[in-house]
Amino acid sequence: DGATPLFKACHKGHLEVAEQLLKYKPELGLLKNGETPLHAAALFGHLKVIKLLMSYNVDTKIKNKEGRTAAELAREAGNEHITKFIESYQTSTDRRNSIPNGTSTPSPT
Repeated sequence: DGATPLFKACHKGHLEVAEQLLKYKPELGLLKNGETPLHAAALFGHLKVIKLLMSYNVDTKIKNKEGRTAAELAREAGNEHITKFIESYQTSTDRRNSIPNGTSTPSPT
C-alpha cells in the first residue's frame, strides 16, 4: 500500500511507536494519494500524535490529491477539536514567520 511505518503508526494512534520512528528521522514523504502522517492522525483524531508531529515542524498546509489539508480531513471526519488545534498551530507559526511590515521572512535554502 506504500504506507511508511510512521504513517501506519500515526494512522493507528500509536504515539510511542511514532516517537521512536521520529528519533531516527524517517521519511515523512507523501503516499500516492498525497497524504502525510499528519493527514492520517488528523482524520482519526489522534491529538497526541498530531502534537508530536508538530514538534518536528511538519507542514500543516500540504494538500492531498483531493486538495484537502489535514485540518480539512479532520473537519470532514467530525474531529472539530483537531481542526481547531491545527488551525491554531498554523496561525501561531505564521505569526512567528512574519516580520513587522507584514512580509514573510525568507525560507532558508
